[in-house]
Amino acid sequence: MTAITSGAISKPRLGMGFVSDALFYGHQLRLLTVIDLCTRERLGICGGVAQNLHSSEVAEILNIIALRRPVPYLLKTDNGYELAGKKPG
Repeated sequence: MTAITSGAISKPRLGMGFVSDALFYGHQLRLLTVIDLCTRERLGICGGVAQNLHSSEVAEILNIIALRRPVPYLLKTDNGYELAGKKPG
């Protein structure tokens, strides 16, 4: 296990994951969320009702965020099947 230095904490770290829910009339709602792990600021939410995002759309969202903020030191994702073993873009 690698120790985290104080310099690494000040570098931007982002978290990314999918959330889903069912609406009252049965349709599925799927969203990709991106947050700053230090400040918990929401940087992006994308998706919608019965919508699947393609890897190119995920890459586009990350590119838009990168235009407004420093490139992240770390991009943390959950272990969900949507992102496991796949390269965005």
